[in-house]
Amino acid sequence: WRERVPLGINILTNCDSGYLKVIDLPRGTQARKVAHDKQLDPEIFKGSTIVSVNGRRFGPDSQVELFAALKDPARPKAILFKLDSEGGAKMSRIMKQSEDKGGKKSPSTAENENLVETVSITQDEIGLKFTTFDDGFSLAVASFISGTDGRPPEVEQTGKVRVHDLLSHVNGITVLGGKGKGKQSALSCLEKVGAVRPLNLGFVKPYRYKISIDKSDLAHESFGGPSELKLKEVKSSFSKANVIVLDDFAQAEGAAETGGVFVGDNLVFINGVPVGAGCRLLQGCGPSPKLEDVIAMLKQLSPLALTFARARAKQSKVKTYLTSSPLSLDVEAATTFSLAALEYNQLGCVFATGYNGSDIVVKSITGVNGLFQKQMGAAEHDFVGSKLESIDGEFLPSYVNVQLIENALKRRWAASSKIELTFCNETRKEELLKLASHETAK
Repeated sequence: WRERVPLGINILTNCDSGYLKVIDLPRGTQARKVAHDKQLDPEIFKGSTIVSVNGRRFGPDSQVELFAALKDPARPKAILFKLDSEGGAKMSRIMKQSEDKGGKKSPSTAENENLVETVSITQDEIGLKFTTFDDGFSLAVASFISGTDGRPPEVEQTGKVRVHDLLSHVNGITVLGGKGKGKQSALSCLEKVGAVRPLNLGFVKPYRYKISIDKSDLAHESFGGPSELKLKEVKSSFSKANVIVLDDFAQAEGAAETGGVFVGDNLVFINGVPVGAGCRLLQGCGPSPKLEDVIAMLKQLSPLALTFARARAKQSKVKTYLTSSPLSLDVEAATTFSLAALEYNQLGCVFATGYNGSDIVVKSITGVNGLFQKQMGAAEHDFVGSKLESIDGEFLPSYVNVQLIENALKRRWAASSKIELTFCNETRKEELLKLASHETAK
């Protein structure tokens, strides 16, 4: 895993075996892309056990540490899985089939198998509402239609199809094409065989997608803004023109940084509970909890109200964050201040034990995943590497550069409650155009 977006693994944490088990690798996630890049079927990982992260193995007594290692945003991250019997058997069948065919598969066939998700409809109703995509290149899933009994349609229950996915095949016939040919082919095929059961429908991810970032979410203690988007100018392999692409996400300032916390500050209260040097302020509260217990408390509580203490200027004996001690920090005379955060992940600081072995001191300030990264990471699209096409419906002119775009984003964000961005994955667009032209040629 190399991208700075969520791993994309649904995990069962309360399995009777005591190990972390994989529920699935959902569509549109980094995990599924990693599996596809390795030419592996994501379905084989269902029920598998996570054995190691970045070469460190975790036993039954260290599953909490394993969970923390998975949540650690550092990249790259290498994960070792132990497949269950069903997944292992499926992997063996795949490998055997490959060997039986001499390991040879045409590039177009291999690409199409990874590109297209096929579902078989056996019930009377298809359960899908379609809309036109990109001037008729294809039909796109607009919504799912529940049955008369209120149950989700069969196609939705498979988990293979999402809203905005493109209809690519009807009973093996490709229904993609420019200048409205894809839409016409899809409607014609559905009219002819739409009532036949089973009906095999193929779907692909779209190459163009919109996302609306709503500033009102900042009220829920999210941080960040357009500065999270790391843009760069590259030459398009598709059009050969210079385009602006999303290269990566930058970390946003967390609650600690925006709240004025400095390296060396002492954490003294968590939601009114004394910790570290704070325990010396209250009689009879006992010794300070250990660092790991403090971190566990921070992760469990939400929202967080934290109080920090900082030595006054005359207390010049405080030299580094490790020299905190009853002698180097006069807690009663220290300056205190408070801040609030919705959860630990929004705090953006690393704590360490003071030199005296009991104080909880800020070791470093870190960035956090901001509003843009969270909302775009939650969407089922590959934004990183995609071309930015428009801002609030206005297409970018060919002469713009990164600086102009960044300034435009900042102005729009400051003046409006939300901003709408349109991205185009040119690699996928080229793949789908090839798929359409390949079938037309046949």
